[in-house]
Formats: sequence, C-alpha cells, structure tokens
Amino acid sequence: MQSNSTSFPENGTIVSCNDDFIKIVGSSRKALVGLDMKKLPDQKSARKLRKALAGSNGFYKDTYHFVTAKKSTRVKVYFFKRPLSGTCKIDALVKSRDLTAL
Repeated sequence: MQSNSTSFPENGTIVSCNDDFIKIVGSSRKALVGLDMKKLPDQKSARKLRKALAGSNGFYKDTYHFVTAKKSTRVKVYFFKRPLSGTCKIDALVKSRDLTAL
C-alpha cells in the first residue's frame, strides 16, 4: 500500500501532485496537472470531491480506473479542504494498491 497526494483549488483542477501519485497513476505530471477532477467519468469520486469543495471532508474507497493511464488501482482517498490566503485548496491523500498486475 502506497500513500501519495495531489492538490487542487476550488475549481477541482489538479495543480500539483507528488512523484508517488504519478507513479501509482501510471501517468505523467503533464497529463495530470490541469486535469479537472469534477469532469472525470467516475462520478462516485467526483461526488466526494464536490462534497469536499463544499466544506466537508470526503472519503472515497473503490477500484479506480485512471483515464490518463490504462490501469486500475484499489484506492482510499481522503479529501480535505483547507483555507489558503483568501481562497481554499483541496488536498487529497491517496492510499492505493495497484491491481494491474493481479
């Protein structure tokens, strides 16, 4: 099980992600940064993100099929909203297990 993180402002677009997140996703930083998380096909995760954007912590646990890579990963995602100099930022802590090789 690996932990990794990504961050995005209130509009739900990824602005940063660490190297572990990129490795688990199996994509590139270029493909991830700028990705609108609210428009992804997985509506369950998008609902949890919108909940966090509205001010509540969100939790998502499921097998996630990444659109920027051809792989599926069992994930637990914790969404946290925090104030950031006049605006806010959502941090997502992702605990994941790569299921591609199973």
